[in-house]
Amino acid sequence: HYIGAETGLPLRTVETFEQQGMKQEIRTDFSDYQSVDGMLVPFTTTQSMSGKPVVTIKVQKMEFNVPIEDEFFQMPGK
Repeated sequence: HYIGAETGLPLRTVETFEQQGMKQEIRTDFSDYQSVDGMLVPFTTTQSMSGKPVVTIKVQKMEFNVPIEDEFFQMPGK
């Protein structure tokens, strides 16, 4: 875990594992922190595997504690 010295916010996580005899590394970078309801949250998350970018997730809107109807959690066709 890499934490920003000035901000105390998570900047990166690095995990290593072995798959089929080869060591792999997954790196996740957090950036574009924005304030939402008084909390700083990363609006961009980029994940790389063994140094190669795999996916970038960019959040457009984030809300906390939004009411959700129970029907949202029901399986289709039930």
